[in-house]
Amino acid sequence: RDFTVNAIAADLRKKSLVDPFGGGNDLKAGLLRAVGDPAQRFAEDSSRLLRALRFACQFQFRFEEKTWTALRAAIGALNAKREDGSEIVPREIIAKEFIKAIVSDPVRAFDLWDESGAFAELIPELLRMKGCPQPEIYHTEGDVWTHTRLALSVLASPAFEAEFQEPYDAETALAVLFHDIGKPYTLQTPERDGVD
Repeated sequence: RDFTVNAIAADLRKKSLVDPFGGGNDLKAGLLRAVGDPAQRFAEDSSRLLRALRFACQFQFRFEEKTWTALRAAIGALNAKREDGSEIVPREIIAKEFIKAIVSDPVRAFDLWDESGAFAELIPELLRMKGCPQPEIYHTEGDVWTHTRLALSVLASPAFEAEFQEPYDAETALAVLFHDIGKPYTLQTPERDGVD
């Protein structure tokens, strides 16, 4: 199995758990740890990188240090291709894991996909929002990146549910994530472009 919390089995005859890698302890501690050598686990199946990010969001796991280090080192494998040019990790798997993560916890998914390098590999267009200024009269919170993170935080708030009488869904989470993606590409300034 990939992670210790996934490597627990039930012995139905003995009515007991089989836990050879200490997954029960990691589960109690809220820790996501790869079974054995993390680099080897991720090399065996690169989609495990995405599953790890999703589990961290969905179940509020913290990463065990070696697992996190190996994940960050291996994240470039998400764009690896076979000799015939097809992706090793199918795009639909990437999409499913990302959607599950961002629906589970929008802000944590945003942060982890950035910190892990997954955005740099898979949605690099988002990174241009970092440092992209906005008019202070409308956006006192700062750049477009900070604004987007703040907007994502509203999705899981009681105020959102009170306003819309239902929880957010994947479509809404993705709309919030991408709502200002065009700003960095169309930004004009008085100094550079002669606009007001």
